[in-house]
Amino acid sequence: MPDQPGTGGPFDCDEYAFASTYEGAARWRYDGAAYRNHYSARWVNREVNQEAGRCLGRWYSNDRILDNEEFFVPISVFRDGGGPAELIFCSQGDGRD
Repeated sequence: MPDQPGTGGPFDCDEYAFASTYEGAARWRYDGAAYRNHYSARWVNREVNQEAGRCLGRWYSNDRILDNEEFFVPISVFRDGGGPAELIFCSQGDGRD
């Protein structure tokens, strides 16, 4: 994890894959030590991060995402000054790394 920025806080540590999934930072607990550091983390604005977590929780509930149920998250990658450059599909639970 990089050092917390000196200005712009308060901060939270944001993680992808989501901490609430079996592919998050705790994956090594379910799938073995080979996955101990297989996640991304970054310091982000606390208010924004916590609202994103609440939105994610509502999505799980509204779409009835169940424990161990597979789902994918489309991620739009934006280039400087433009719209989405590409769509990347990230899945949870399909066995791909």
